[in-house]
Parts: sequence; structure tokens; C-alpha cells
Amino acid sequence: LRRLVPLGAARIGVAAGAAAGALGGLALHFVCGIDSALHVALAHGGAVVAGAVMGSLALPAIAERQAAE
Repeated sequence: LRRLVPLGAARIGVAAGAAAGALGGLALHFVCGIDSALHVALAHGGAVVAGAVMGSLALPAIAERQAAE
């Protein structure tokens, strides 16, 4: 990931965060007994969105900190 950061840390962070969120949402799907469409869309899909947002915020900050050292 370190070599990809110059391409756009926020975009790489969104992709990595969304992938992590999707994995978390998938794991949640196997454990959660609620199968209504609204719940799956908001709660399980929300894991993907939350991961993407956190990734877009965290990776640029980490990259800046690494570059300063």
C-alpha cells in the first residue's frame, strides 16, 4: 500500500476500508438472524459505508505521518 499512496491516499483508503467493511458485513450476515431487507441494507450495508469512510480518513493521516518521519 505504501507505493500506492501517491496515487491518492483517500481513494486507496476508501477501497481498503470498503473491502474491510464488506468482509465485516459478510461475517455479520452469517451471525445475524434478522433477514428483513431494510435491516440488511442499513446495518450490513452500513458496515461497508462505515469502513469506506474510516479508510478514507485514516489512510491519508497515516501516510502524512509516515512521510513526516
